[in-house]
Amino acid sequence: MINCTRIDARGHNKRNGNMFDYMLATERLSIDSAVAYYAGSGPDPRQTLNWGGKLAAELDLEDQPVTRRVMELLGKGFSPTGRPLCKNAGEEPQLVIKTDRMGNVRLDDDGKPMEKWEGGHRVGFDLTISAPGDVSVAFALADDREKLAILEAHRQACSVAMRYIESKVETRRGQGGVDVIGTAGLVWTAADHVSNRNVEPDLHTHHLVYGISMGEDGQWGTFDAIEIYRHRHAADHLYKVELYAAMKALGYGIQREREVDVMGRETGQILTTIAGIDRELVLQTKTRRQEILDYVKEHPNASHDEACKATRKKKEEPPFEQVVKDWQQTFANIAKEHPELVPTTQSLKQTKGQHLDPHTFDEVLQRMHENEAMFCEHDLVRELGMEFAGQKNSEEILRMVNEFTEQDDLVRVKAEYLHEDDRGVRLARKHREDRFCATWMVEWEAEIIRRSKERENETDLKLFRSTVDRVIAAYEKRKGFTLTEEQNAAIGHLTHGTAGVGVMSGLAGTGKTTVAEVYKQCFEAEGKQLMGLAVSGKAAAKLEEESGMPCMSVAKFFSQLRQGKAALTKNVVVVLDEAGMIATGDTLKLMTYCQGVGAKLILQGDSDQLQPIAAGNGFELAKMALGDTKLTEIRRQKNAGDLITANSFYERDQ
Repeated sequence: MINCTRIDARGHNKRNGNMFDYMLATERLSIDSAVAYYAGSGPDPRQTLNWGGKLAAELDLEDQPVTRRVMELLGKGFSPTGRPLCKNAGEEPQLVIKTDRMGNVRLDDDGKPMEKWEGGHRVGFDLTISAPGDVSVAFALADDREKLAILEAHRQACSVAMRYIESKVETRRGQGGVDVIGTAGLVWTAADHVSNRNVEPDLHTHHLVYGISMGEDGQWGTFDAIEIYRHRHAADHLYKVELYAAMKALGYGIQREREVDVMGRETGQILTTIAGIDRELVLQTKTRRQEILDYVKEHPNASHDEACKATRKKKEEPPFEQVVKDWQQTFANIAKEHPELVPTTQSLKQTKGQHLDPHTFDEVLQRMHENEAMFCEHDLVRELGMEFAGQKNSEEILRMVNEFTEQDDLVRVKAEYLHEDDRGVRLARKHREDRFCATWMVEWEAEIIRRSKERENETDLKLFRSTVDRVIAAYEKRKGFTLTEEQNAAIGHLTHGTAGVGVMSGLAGTGKTTVAEVYKQCFEAEGKQLMGLAVSGKAAAKLEEESGMPCMSVAKFFSQLRQGKAALTKNVVVVLDEAGMIATGDTLKLMTYCQGVGAKLILQGDSDQLQPIAAGNGFELAKMALGDTKLTEIRRQKNAGDLITANSFYERDQ
């Protein structure tokens, strides 16, 4: 995984560590015996601190030693000569008192005012690229010459990942930054580390990306970090693809296998490792993870981050010779009890990997749609990178991505919409780039809309208005309160305002349970039976407790249909709760079945809050086709401040 950490205006990371101190503390590699073998025109292979990025040359930093003076100048937004490169260059952060939303001072456990740093020019971001555990172990087992070869493979793979991210980053221009343009690149300092805080094998490189860039218009400024976050998973898979291709070229066998869950079913994930390195050996050389797990076990209420901080040692990487001695002792200790776990580099290179036929493009496309109705190019880079790690290099993966998107059975979908009020002359990448989906996904969605419209003609499924009015009056008298206009409108819409399909949207806390209770009584007053469906068994149990209607999960319902244990009639009203969480395919299946038997289908949920756990959102499609009744008045929160907070989750451009 590529970890991305913001570095604030003081040069501190989220754990309050000074990034300049941390980067400069890296140890030079003392492997002189191998340097002559790998000597070339490039930088000294033993040097673990180097400049990177396209703009390093623009700033005359290429092949120059990394110094604290230049790092701090770049971190403040200046060039190495002291020229400001952005509007807020040199601005210092201010220490301010923390307050809550009501303006009251927040106090710590000792009753003292809490403080935080605000403002100033942000130094940048730390992008840390870590080698998989098996590669770190291979590095630790190797002699000096092989160590340099593996380190070079890691560095080259890091370069591929960082160039990919660098090519995506954009910067903003114009009032409010509404005009978005590309950049000529980035500049960073790369620091290679070979161990973790417990001095165990952990080959990784920190890339301190400074918060400055040159736009394609030739002007210097800051950059928009959103594309770093959008593309870092894809970049991570490109790193692994390039790394395992290089390890294969060095003579290592590559092991690939399909991951399975506890039931023995394939998860869709493919695991790539170096053949001959047992997972148990990797685990035995990594005590850091176990320390965190042990802490959480002893402190059940502690978060993962708290456990990390509590067990975190100060990073003091010893001289390289001492690190290597520690590794040798670790392997010797493991070999005493389990000699079969500790291979040599020679034996590793004689171990053949396991061939694994890749999935077809159609199978990859099916997997792409397991969780999303549409996907972007970077999603495809991630998926194909996982699929072909150890078999292709990064250039081949990127070519395959282009081939994949040109398939006839793939549909190009317009980019994510941006409201006119927020548009500049040129939109950001995410609002320009096409998205993709399979033709069959489009057909499913079109079918949901078609069937929803068809069922508008089934007027015999509407209740008599007089029945509804009578039930509401009796309910209000019994409960001793009056329903709101919204609630009355929702009940009317679902009972006599719609035919075969009805849709109700309601924000959390707006009284959907009350509305459901009343419309249930309305349908029962005319002899109808209600059955509830939900995304999971737990959700179904909750719905049954709240509504009083028999309920089950969607998966169980379909299973019972297949086994002949369930069958609906025209006399049944099916209520699909939290319908926004149900996959398009399942919504279509349910809609088709209900139409076939003549049962009314009610889709209810909160599409603004809950997203589908599988591809698509049939709830939104039905709402688009038929319209819906909305519950927007949040009744659960009584305090005015709580109401503002609850509503703020739903504020967005329409």
